[in-house]
Amino acid sequence: METIQYVTDTKGNNTGLLIDLLNPKTEKVLHNLNTVQIDFLKLFAGGISKKHLQELKKIVVKYLTEKILDNGDKIWEEKNYSKETFNTFVEND
Repeated sequence: METIQYVTDTKGNNTGLLIDLLNPKTEKVLHNLNTVQIDFLKLFAGGISKKHLQELKKIVVKYLTEKILDNGDKIWEEKNYSKETFNTFVEND
């Protein structure tokens, strides 16, 4: 048996995850996961519909986009960039 596999219902829908704790490879797989990944595994263990998964993906993408933009804004302010700086970047691309 694989270390981690999906549990499916009779219609073939993923309804959860099965983690083989007796498989020696499992400890290595789980050891390499960070707390966020483990929390997501716990979340999905109860099963999640495709609709809810799509909504969750949108939320994660929005969150990561905001973090990237916030970081970019921080760098922009630290380096005292201006509109002219931006225009120079665009012209030199």
